[in-house]
Amino acid sequence: MNFFDVVQRIAMALERVGIPYMLTGSFGSVYYGLPRSTRDAAKFSRRRRVDMQDVSLFVASAEDIVLAKLEWAKLGESQRQIEDAAGIWRMRGDSLDRSYLDKWIGELGLAEQWSQALGIAMDFGGLGPEKQ
Repeated sequence: MNFFDVVQRIAMALERVGIPYMLTGSFGSVYYGLPRSTRDAAKFSRRRRVDMQDVSLFVASAEDIVLAKLEWAKLGESQRQIEDAAGIWRMRGDSLDRSYLDKWIGELGLAEQWSQALGIAMDFGGLGPEKQ
């Protein structure tokens, strides 16, 4: 049994008994950005159903994953979280809700972390939708 088999079994069990869930953190980064694997799962109100390697699961929105990564970076001064946010921007920038991100980046005081993430994205080939 591989990792995705385990995730699928857990997702099916939660759905069968009606427990809302979604994957976030590094799981979300794997779906929206660059592959990385740790075991983060959490309950949130914004989620969407996705298929990840033939496993149907709920995952937090890409915007919420970015915001969570930026918050974790701010709290823990973690470069890895900044890199994850940059990876999501590089892979999904065209489809991200910029007004939602801008609103929450401002309200949560994450401008410095966001600037760092955009700088990393630029260093590795672009800034998402603006391609500046």
